[in-house]
Amino acid sequence: MAAGTKEEGKYDASSLIEGQFEPGSRGRVLRNLLGIKRKREMDQVEARELRRALDELIRTYDQQHRFTPCRFPSSAEVVKAIALVHTELMLIHPFREGNGRVGRLLAVLMGLQGGLPPLDFGNIKGRKRQEYFAAVRAGMDRDYEPMEKVFSDVIGRTLGARARQAVR
Repeated sequence: MAAGTKEEGKYDASSLIEGQFEPGSRGRVLRNLLGIKRKREMDQVEARELRRALDELIRTYDQQHRFTPCRFPSSAEVVKAIALVHTELMLIHPFREGNGRVGRLLAVLMGLQGGLPPLDFGNIKGRKRQEYFAAVRAGMDRDYEPMEKVFSDVIGRTLGARARQAVR
């Protein structure tokens, strides 16, 4: 059975380093690549890495990018700012739950600051959802163009819906 596959309600991790046990340890798992053996240690490493990532984002924000308030002369600059901030926040993933909601809320706020109406994310399903996840992954290489496309589409759809409502 492949690592990580499900059988009888359990995941088989026997081929992974995390699934190997110390001899005579009564089932204690070997330390993983970060040297973690216990949940408490994971929480400590996770907190340290989260702080490092957030510090890096703030340092970058302070030195190179001033995106809030998100007021730029062109909508293309607003899109770039929203895409970069959203992608970096999703990559840092600072919360156990609610990262997507916080990211969308921040994008709406930045859009409002940039003169846009509240953004409608309702159409990010199916293929569009996969494009969104691919855009987040592209951000790992600091390639924000795919996310710019995602937000350009969201903004275009939002503005189109608003124009249709105004005609009624």
